[in-house]
Amino acid sequence: MERIEDMDIKLVKKLRDNSGASMSLVKTCLEDASWDYDAASILLQKKLGVGSVKREQNQTHFGVVALHVSFDRRTGTLLAVNCETDFVARNSQFVEFAQRGASGDLKEGDLETIAGLFKEKIALGSGLVFSGNVATYCGGYIHADNSQGAMVMLHTPGRKAEHVEALDELARDIGMQVVAMKPVCLDADSMEDAEQAKSIISSELQDSKKPPAIVEKIAEGRFRKLCEERCLLDQPFIKPVMVNGKETTISTREYIDSFSKEVGFPVKIEAFERKTA
Repeated sequence: MERIEDMDIKLVKKLRDNSGASMSLVKTCLEDASWDYDAASILLQKKLGVGSVKREQNQTHFGVVALHVSFDRRTGTLLAVNCETDFVARNSQFVEFAQRGASGDLKEGDLETIAGLFKEKIALGSGLVFSGNVATYCGGYIHADNSQGAMVMLHTPGRKAEHVEALDELARDIGMQVVAMKPVCLDADSMEDAEQAKSIISSELQDSKKPPAIVEKIAEGRFRKLCEERCLLDQPFIKPVMVNGKETTISTREYIDSFSKEVGFPVKIEAFERKTA
């Protein structure tokens, strides 16, 4: 025979799994209903809105991405929050809820409240946090429709308060690059399958009748092209620069090097991440 405590735990789990409500709210409803499951379900529906108990099985294919950066720029958080419909994803209250989530300002019960407001299942994704020392500078970019975004952590030794605006713009530009071009690594040294890629390129050229020196240059060119597609620092930067009065495309690495010369201290990318709702 099951103990009362075991039965209570199973009821709490069952109602929570079926509703997506918080543990404390589920337990309160069950206690108020004298541990009668059906009665507790009705109480929960009244608290969250009709239909909320069945929302847990619904799919959340839409949502927004929110970015929060601390005042000193040493810490940044990137968070995806999902919902069931594009209509809710475009709602300003939903966007504001996601922003509070990224800022760490959500309180217990806020998730249930927003779900009840829109009569949809709302799912908080895992937040990504970048944090560092006095030389760390976090920033990023959120797409206009809030559906995707990127966060960047820069290493900026020697920066001063006067550089904040320029560094904010740089971090935003790099974040925009990450969202648009979807790099998978920083450079060739951090490309996990670099050696495998080189091996594949070599095998494709092994039957070439060209001189070895030419074959080697062709292999180097193909690998360089691969890096331009995959590596953030080697990608053509999406923001062109003016050279001798003409718009010119340079690599992300060249863009950052040019920025470093302008501000008078070295700037490097320590980490970056992209999220899609």
